[in-house]
Amino acid sequence: MLSILVIEEFENYFAGMIPVAEYIAKEHYMLEEKAGEYMAGLVGLSEKFHMPFAPDIAVIKGKIQNYVPDLHEEVRNGRYEKKIKRQYLLDCLSEAKACTDDYFAKTRQLLDESSILLRKIAAVAAAKGLLEKQQTADIDDIILHMKQDAELMPALTSAIGTAGYLNMKCLLERAVSEVLEE
Repeated sequence: MLSILVIEEFENYFAGMIPVAEYIAKEHYMLEEKAGEYMAGLVGLSEKFHMPFAPDIAVIKGKIQNYVPDLHEEVRNGRYEKKIKRQYLLDCLSEAKACTDDYFAKTRQLLDESSILLRKIAAVAAAKGLLEKQQTADIDDIILHMKQDAELMPALTSAIGTAGYLNMKCLLERAVSEVLEE
């Protein structure tokens, strides 16, 4: 299973798509370059994590770099040509986002389910007083104490089976901090 940290790194990168899309929608120059730079970063990130969709992202980047305007009679007006170019570039960015979203969708669903379960586990652990003793301890100590509890251990094992140990550990740490803040 993918790491939640990898998915979050992609989500953070896609947050940078908003200024790029706004630039494409408003400006009149260097549109392909701006979109191409953004896509080059996305290709690099995809290759860094050896994502299977990296070639698809690279193809989209190539489509942006090799954009050729359609020279039909009705498009020769510069204003319409710019509008079509903008829409084409925005569609390419949307296609890249959809490509990654499709790949991460199932993992996100499993992580969401595990997150809910781990929030409940953290609440039960807090009610049993397991978290009060462990406020200064790291997450590994908290997990160890939860594994020793007959009620929490099966639910914790289920979360590990659904999300994987490292994702469970990350989600549990977040759930524990939320429960302790309340």
